[in-house]
Amino acid sequence: MSNPFETSTISPITGAPCVAQQLDERRQMVKRFNLQQCRAAMKLSGLQLGVIHALERRIKQLHKENPPINPLERFAKKTEQPHE
Repeated sequence: MSNPFETSTISPITGAPCVAQQLDERRQMVKRFNLQQCRAAMKLSGLQLGVIHALERRIKQLHKENPPINPLERFAKKTEQPHE
C-alpha cells in the first residue's frame, strides 16, 4: 500500500500526490482510516508522536467495533456441552 497520508492534491512540479505533513491534518485523516491504512501508516518512519497515538487509538476503536475472530474460541463454543 502506498502512503496513507497521500492527499488527492497533485503537485504541479512533480506530478505526484502531495502528502499531508502537519500533525493536525494527519490526525484528522487517521479518524477515517481502516485497519489496513493504520497498519501501513505505522510502518512509516518519522511519524509524529501525536500521529502514532492517534493510530493506536484508531486501531483499538476498529477492533472494538469489529473484533477479530479467534477460530479456536469459536470452535470451543460450538463443542461445549451443558453441565447437568
